[in-house]
Amino acid sequence: MVKSQKKKWIATLIMASVGMALVSLFSAAEKDGIAFSASSRHFSNPKPTPLFIDFIGSCLINTKESQPGDEVAVFTSTGILCGAVAVTTAGQYGVLHVYGDDPSTEEIEGALPGEELMFVVWDSHLKTEYTLSPDEMAPVSLGSFSSSPIPVVWKADKSRYGLNLTINRLSEK
Repeated sequence: MVKSQKKKWIATLIMASVGMALVSLFSAAEKDGIAFSASSRHFSNPKPTPLFIDFIGSCLINTKESQPGDEVAVFTSTGILCGAVAVTTAGQYGVLHVYGDDPSTEEIEGALPGEELMFVVWDSHLKTEYTLSPDEMAPVSLGSFSSSPIPVVWKADKSRYGLNLTINRLSEK
């Protein structure tokens, strides 16, 4: 007889001058009361800054709902990882914080004003990354989240956008 494992989600939080930001999220399995980390995130954590915008929406990968373990990341046009989130609820990517550059530092750690943002989805089952084109993104209003502009560009700090992601690349497999 196989013992079942309970799955827990563990989040690491940091405090910034503007509030709380989710920095990392990973699953852990528990067997016989001992927790084992199952964290092997595909995308690393972006560098948090005091400036951020949020996205929320659905995510479909080749006609199927995204699954826990899949990930959504956002990169600047120069390749800086400025946002990443692990899917925890099938078909939804949850709140995705995308960080802007902190003008008080020398380093460019996030998106610059007016910079186009690139969304990338990691399918953990197929071990495949998908870079989304604008036609795979659909703006949607969700509560306090307004429809995202397309193309997606860094706008005002603390903006909240709804954006559904639909990847249909069955012909590539």
